[in-house]
Amino acid sequence: MIELHLYDGNDNPLRRGGYKKVYDRPGVLHSPVYSVEDVRREVRIVGNTIGSINRLCFQTHGHPGLIYLPEGGIDSQSVSILSKVCSLFMAKGAQVWIYGCQVAQGKIGEDFLKLLAQTMLGVGGGLALATNSLTWSMPWYGQWLPPWGDVVAAKVQPGGAVTIVHP
Repeated sequence: MIELHLYDGNDNPLRRGGYKKVYDRPGVLHSPVYSVEDVRREVRIVGNTIGSINRLCFQTHGHPGLIYLPEGGIDSQSVSILSKVCSLFMAKGAQVWIYGCQVAQGKIGEDFLKLLAQTMLGVGGGLALATNSLTWSMPWYGQWLPPWGDVVAAKVQPGGAVTIVHP
């Protein structure tokens, strides 16, 4: 299984320490990213050199409908930039995990999660996950979702049909 973690390279060291707790395992690849172009480049490099990606994780800040990156995040306007590279290098049944506050919050967040899932996983199907509340990242602990938050899932059938699933 190929697992790639992409994190905000400008984030503060304490948060990055929490990110490391999640990705610091044998066989897990990780890289700082600053823009959607960096994401596209990392997916292409891993796909070309190692193989199809089974799990792609974003560890960064977020807002409803936005994965924050320092030089321009991923939103409903920019996610299309990832369409071709993901169709080539995301494995059948792959997963996209978004560790960022509130990305799937409200109608804006859920609509974005559906679009992201369809764009990144539409060829082979899969699952995209994001939270609808604040999260925390702490060194030695990792990522934490508070009890009042939920993970929202966008389930994608091969070919692109998407269903939102609430816990």
